[in-house]
Amino acid sequence: MPPSNFSFLDADYLKLSQLAKQAEAYLYDDPQTAAFKLRAYSELLVEYIFHRFQLNDELNDSFLTRLQNPTFRKVVPEAIQGKLHVVRKYGNKAVHNELDLTIKDALWLLEECYLIGRWFLQSMQGSYVFIPEFNAPESQHDTVNKLRLDNAALQAKIEARESDIQQTQAELASFKMALKNSQLTQLSAQDQQESLKDFQRSGRNAASSFDLKMGMTRSRVSIHDEFAKITLTVDQQRALNGIEEFINSPINDTFILHGYAGTGKTFITKGVVSYLTQLGRHCVLLSPTGKAAKVLSEKTGHTASTIHSEIYDFSDAFLKDETDDHLPVAPVKQNFDSPETVYIVDEASMVADNYAFTASLQFGSGRLLHDLILYSQKTIEKSDGHLHRKIIFIGDNAQLPPVNMKLSPALSSDYLAENYQLKVGEETLKEVVRQGAASGVLANATMLRNTIDKNVFNQLDFNVESSDIESVDSRKIIDKYMDLCGRSVAQTKQVMLIASSNRTVASYNSQCREHFFPGQEQICAGDKVISVANHYRDDINVTNGEFGLVTQLLSGVETKSVTFKKKLDGKTESVTVELAFRDVELLFRNQLNSPQLVRAKILENLLYSEEPSLTVDESRALNVDFLQRHKELTRKGFEEQLKQARKTDPYFNVFKLKFGYAITCHKAQGSEWEQVVINCSSHLKPLCKDYFRWLYTAITRCSKMLYVVDAPKIKIGGTTTIVGGVNKEVENLVSTDLIDFSPEELQHFGLSADKSVLVALLKKVKACIQDASIEIVDIRHHQYQEQYVLKHKDSYAEVQFNYNGKNKISSIQVRGAGTFTSELEHRFASIKGSLLSAPTLNAGKDGFEFHETFLSDFHQRICEVFEPHVIDVVNVNSNQWNQRYTFSQSSETAVIDFYFNGKQQFTKVMPMQNLSSSQALLDRLLNIWRES
Repeated sequence: MPPSNFSFLDADYLKLSQLAKQAEAYLYDDPQTAAFKLRAYSELLVEYIFHRFQLNDELNDSFLTRLQNPTFRKVVPEAIQGKLHVVRKYGNKAVHNELDLTIKDALWLLEECYLIGRWFLQSMQGSYVFIPEFNAPESQHDTVNKLRLDNAALQAKIEARESDIQQTQAELASFKMALKNSQLTQLSAQDQQESLKDFQRSGRNAASSFDLKMGMTRSRVSIHDEFAKITLTVDQQRALNGIEEFINSPINDTFILHGYAGTGKTFITKGVVSYLTQLGRHCVLLSPTGKAAKVLSEKTGHTASTIHSEIYDFSDAFLKDETDDHLPVAPVKQNFDSPETVYIVDEASMVADNYAFTASLQFGSGRLLHDLILYSQKTIEKSDGHLHRKIIFIGDNAQLPPVNMKLSPALSSDYLAENYQLKVGEETLKEVVRQGAASGVLANATMLRNTIDKNVFNQLDFNVESSDIESVDSRKIIDKYMDLCGRSVAQTKQVMLIASSNRTVASYNSQCREHFFPGQEQICAGDKVISVANHYRDDINVTNGEFGLVTQLLSGVETKSVTFKKKLDGKTESVTVELAFRDVELLFRNQLNSPQLVRAKILENLLYSEEPSLTVDESRALNVDFLQRHKELTRKGFEEQLKQARKTDPYFNVFKLKFGYAITCHKAQGSEWEQVVINCSSHLKPLCKDYFRWLYTAITRCSKMLYVVDAPKIKIGGTTTIVGGVNKEVENLVSTDLIDFSPEELQHFGLSADKSVLVALLKKVKACIQDASIEIVDIRHHQYQEQYVLKHKDSYAEVQFNYNGKNKISSIQVRGAGTFTSELEHRFASIKGSLLSAPTLNAGKDGFEFHETFLSDFHQRICEVFEPHVIDVVNVNSNQWNQRYTFSQSSETAVIDFYFNGKQQFTKVMPMQNLSSSQALLDRLLNIWRES
């Protein structure tokens, strides 16, 4: 019999060798059992690594948990991790009969385990080891006849397999227990770190010393395997296809995954990370803020960091001396990541590409997106057929863009292509899968998102009529917050209060503290705080946006006066800044998400101010104070001591905190709470994109229940202004609303109720003469002309009223003599040019057609407002910048022009008295519109 492929393990790792040889023995007879044996082999191999370097004492951790251990991931090459995941996955499918493995499958897995074992032995020994090349074992049977089993034989084989699996599991547990019980000298933390570094180095050398045949591994991995038991939406399936094609493409540089709120972006991200791991590709998870990075880590099970900490070098980014007026710069690091690295940037809507800096530091070029692309792409030459570093941007471009930018550049394929010549692929998740279809929060978010996509902001009717939204009176916003947290700071973890301005936030924080700590204006033990800067220390990293708790006050306030010179308008002047420090003990969560106590100084200047961060002068004062206290280290030759002092000096590394009961929407971006209270009032005009984005971002911070103050309710046309006074020519237009005729009176003049135009003229004539002793003697009817004979005492006159096809009185002629004729001319002047009645064309809201959606929406609004008052729309004329509406009630008509602008927003309302038959109806229409 030829020697086993795993004999090289016999000397040092006999248990491993035995499991692998058992798999070889089962290869042709039972590929399923062979696959499970290889899974056990891989699990034991990983256990040896954990034992050797004392990584974990939890014996019952699963194989997957071991593979996801952050330290293990750090020291084991990605290619080996990928192979281990693939062997684990196929072994699981084999034991659960989810996949009918072939001999070819088992042979491939055997070679994978050979390559893993070869790497393992060489890495553990720390030097090159000669190991013979892999050879496929020879079959000892007639495999064709072997497969022709009857049912009884097949059942017996399955039972034997189950027994063997149970035995193997028992043996594996026994091996692991024996390892745990074996005596090892306890490594100190420093020795452990050194050993891990050596292992990492030897592991990478081993992985590059022979062909790992990653193409063979990757050909067996599909991104859809990560979602095999999950029903995906059509959008999600399409997105996964696009991402898989992008990852394996030698051409494309960047992929954008757009996702509306609740569509499963993080869910997809987690699967993509797992897929990359199985491909053996290095994956780096990034986010613009520390809080968002920790949320991403929690949801994906993969370590995430801020973009700034990943790409910038802070080792020497400080003022050289106190007279230096230039901002210190943290340059972009040199990138040593593998050419196959994929960077996944979550919350990418927040990644800016405009020049920005903090009060004390400039990061790289000052343009974050520029530096990220530079970091990921530099030193990598792209060539056909070879993979290169790639970036996947994930985000929602309906959320707030970076400060002082109108768009989110990292989520714009056009921007990336034009400014960075990147080849970009993209997909969009639209179908909501989070919180349930009945969610009012997501219904409002979808409404806001659709409006943002259309870029038309002419109405905003925020719906609070749902089970997960409650409207709150502005005077009771703090009371509501207190009710939600049970008036206990400890219960505020899943409750947040969001407002639009730093001033309002400061006021809310002050009011909350008055409830929690009555009469205590100064910071107290038990206060909730939020970090507004990144703090990197040897014992803990606390990043911008993380919440903590004050557990103790360790000192009173310590005040320092710092004086320095600065240039202002070309002149040099002295500036003195008062800095107020206090020693406190804080509770934050560390990188393992465990609570950790931290002793530090805090700066009270920032804590109580309405400013979101330190002023430029305050930041400068911290630097100058440090340099003044360490003058001896600013001399040449003390550079390293100066760097060390900067890292450890408690004043220079003061914690920058604000109270954390209420925050701005920008600060909330990237986070999520179960219950969110939002003050919807803002300095922004509500009907604009910026406000829609602000509100969309704010409400989507909520996962369960939303409470809103001053929810915007602006119907289309709701911001219009009524303009235009009474037309001088028709200021005496008399009302006909109260004038009516019986059928007998109409018959006397040769009229009937169905002759609405002639009856309307009769009413107007009657209205003009009703306050005088003037009698209508006779009416003679002609086409488009009515001749009235009128009498006053003994005087007679004939009045000819001419009207056109639009039912408008075009002219009036009075024939007679004396003062009676002159009086009639004066009385009837007010109705010349007025409408007798509008044609009843297309009456009803469903009868009109509009070429623009916003005009149709506006018409629906018109009908909603006036139909309850039994006022009909009988005609609509569309002009370039207005809609002319003719309304009718009781045979009277009134005309109003509604004007709109180029943004499809209705801006003003102009009553058209000279086209209306009833001033009273016109006035009523305007009053109804005002009230609506």
